Amino acid sequence: MREVDPRVSTVTAWHEATKKNPYFALEVPWKAAPRGLMAELEAMIESVHASRTPATAEELTGVLAAGAKQGERRGFGKIQEELF
Repeated sequence: MREVDPRVSTVTAWHEATKKNPYFALEVPWKAAPRGLMAELEAMIESVHASRTPATAEELTGVLAAGAKQGERRGFGKIQEELF
């Protein structure tokens, strides 16, 4: 954000700019996002929702195993070990 506009380079700078002009953010030459809002929301929802309900115990095991791997990456490994 520092290279976009100095008024948004830090929280303090943003706060000061807002006190001077509450609408300054409308003047900032923002960088284009790689995808639009709807595409971003769909990607976020897809990342937390299963695309379909598992039909067999084997499929369910795969879903649970994948969730356990994600928990380890997020630092929940110890909690899972204690629970299970």
